[in-house]
Amino acid sequence: MTSGQQRDPYSEPVPVVIDIGSTTIKIGFAGEDYPRLPDLPAAVGHFKHEPEFPSDVERHHYEIYERGYAVGYEITMERAFLNIQHLCERGVVKDWDVMDKVVRYFFIAGLRVDPASRPVLITCSPAAQQGDIDAMARFMRDKVRASEIYMAPQPELALRASGMETGVVVDLGDTTGWVVPVVDGDMVRPAIQLFPLGGRDVTQYIAQHAFTRLPEGERPWPPEGLILAEDIKEQMCYVAADPAAGAESAAEQGYAMPDGRELPVGSLRFMGPELLFDPAIAGKQAPPIDALVRAAIAGCPGDVRPALWRSIVLAGGTSLFPGLGTRLEKVLQGRATTPVKVLSPEPRGQSRQYSSWIGGSMLFSSPALQRYRVGIPGG
Repeated sequence: MTSGQQRDPYSEPVPVVIDIGSTTIKIGFAGEDYPRLPDLPAAVGHFKHEPEFPSDVERHHYEIYERGYAVGYEITMERAFLNIQHLCERGVVKDWDVMDKVVRYFFIAGLRVDPASRPVLITCSPAAQQGDIDAMARFMRDKVRASEIYMAPQPELALRASGMETGVVVDLGDTTGWVVPVVDGDMVRPAIQLFPLGGRDVTQYIAQHAFTRLPEGERPWPPEGLILAEDIKEQMCYVAADPAAGAESAAEQGYAMPDGRELPVGSLRFMGPELLFDPAIAGKQAPPIDALVRAAIAGCPGDVRPALWRSIVLAGGTSLFPGLGTRLEKVLQGRATTPVKVLSPEPRGQSRQYSSWIGGSMLFSSPALQRYRVGIPGG
């Protein structure tokens, strides 16, 4: 939908698209190219300790304390002071009280619209069962009062955002990843592969090793260390073309810490993301991501396998490491008998961490929309 065709979401009941991940939620209006609220924490936070003195900073704390919880960007700002209660487990909603608080905040304080009588599309994990879908539909009817409810698997939407209907989606998130073959717009469910690692594992690996060169008394406390490690991951890490060669570690680079010190990072820049290809580095017992791609394609009918090998699509925030697509293609081609192509799309000019949301936004202008409409048992 072009900008000239867009409807005003504040004067018309424009549908809302909600992409729920293990760590973040993206929410916005259908037909737009980018979520109005990207990367909000999929959680609520409660203060570890009640503030004692009403300083200027603590007045803000008191506002949250009086409400009883922090939500949205408040969690990002106050993370070191909060106990975090997450919404999802492996991409599936498990805490409906948290869901209620988060959704109310997103609609009222974030989008600034009344959710009642609007169509809503919610993305779901490939692991979602019918019971999970029914529970979400009841929530959207009873709590949000949506006029129509749609649910679509994230890999199918990510592939749609890339302009394709057949391919293998390698969707790498914060806590888990999925390798999902899609044929003619539908997941091949028996062939879906779970990758039980994600960006959070890379962050933890960096946190465990990055600060060992500092004197013990000068190392950051664990919560602060994780925040710094996450920044190192996002700003400096990449997937090496050949980690065994060790050439990448020759150009030592430092990370500027908040106190002005420079922290040597060295080989952690590529050894952190190397977990995707060698989970044993972090003591994890899991197949490498390339083995799961091979298993997913092998689980599909023989006549569609060549098309799948040529259409391996990266999606999700943890797929953003530079060099990932090139390395994955090289490793896969080394054991394949057919041409391999790994695609690193930027749907609608946006980062592929928004692929599922963008696919959901596009779905409302597609005839395929109705196949995702959810009926509510007993409703």
